[in-house]
Amino acid sequence: MNKFSTFEDGLLEKYLDKHPGKLFKEVKVGKLEDRKCSQRVDAILIPNKKKEVYCEKEIDLKKIKKELEEKSIEIIEVKAKLNRAVIGQVEVAKYLADNNFNYKKATPVIICSKIQAGLKQYCNKKNIKVVVFPGARKNLEKLSSKNNNVNLLLNSSQNLFHTQDLALLWDIQNKNTLYTTIKRYVKRGILFRVYKGFYSKIPIEKVDPIKLGKKSLHSFCYLSTESILTREGIISQSIPYITLISSKSKKFKIKGNTYLSRQMKDEFLFNEFGVEKKNNIKQATIERAVADLLYYNPNYHFDGPSLINWEKVKEIQKKVGFKN
Repeated sequence: MNKFSTFEDGLLEKYLDKHPGKLFKEVKVGKLEDRKCSQRVDAILIPNKKKEVYCEKEIDLKKIKKELEEKSIEIIEVKAKLNRAVIGQVEVAKYLADNNFNYKKATPVIICSKIQAGLKQYCNKKNIKVVVFPGARKNLEKLSSKNNNVNLLLNSSQNLFHTQDLALLWDIQNKNTLYTTIKRYVKRGILFRVYKGFYSKIPIEKVDPIKLGKKSLHSFCYLSTESILTREGIISQSIPYITLISSKSKKFKIKGNTYLSRQMKDEFLFNEFGVEKKNNIKQATIERAVADLLYYNPNYHFDGPSLINWEKVKEIQKKVGFKN
């Protein structure tokens, strides 16, 4: 349930799993004479077979009072450890609720993960129900860690991840733990497997094919040459692949898309004169794409040469270092 986020919330959720009902969180039960603000109780539960959870902002106090009329309820405080403070809190909460609510019967309940024997005896004498979930902190911390991994993934601005990207994102150093986590998330549909070691957090068919190819290369690259020039009408023939410039010479396929990565020397590759970012994709301008293509094939024939600003091409060739 997304309405339970803290350790104490985790204890409350475990209790609700075993004792279902209509649960109201953070309920104002009344004011003490020397206090300006209303006192709150962690939760009030109307036991029944169906689990329902309402936070403070979802239902007002008047409606809660009406819901509690002539019902047997539980007034709940939650703490990691049973201590005098939480006992005092639940006793005060019941005292105030008795004077402000018209219920049939109220049982004070303390939910915790550790107890002190002497205080437990006191609670028994005072008819305070104490429910203990031993070892809960360790289990809930594990659960919290798993949930945190999902949150980190969903909140990331990236959609595509290599295995090492996920290791860094989740700060997991143990490879077995990493692979097990990835396998679990793929099975649950949180991650989608592109191929071994490469994953997406959205269905593959929804990923931009250019971004898919760029991320697959796992190194600096940009869209250039034929992909840019066919789009701009400078090359009229159909090109059956997406063309990229990187430090790798590689032709590959991913989910029906074919990619051609041409290798370029680092001194030229990392000179981004004539390379711009559009739609979060690094891509060459028309003139840089022309200059790049001429770098690989100086005699290349362009179908629409009149659409090219040749002065800019020469400028780029000089700035990048293709020509002195």
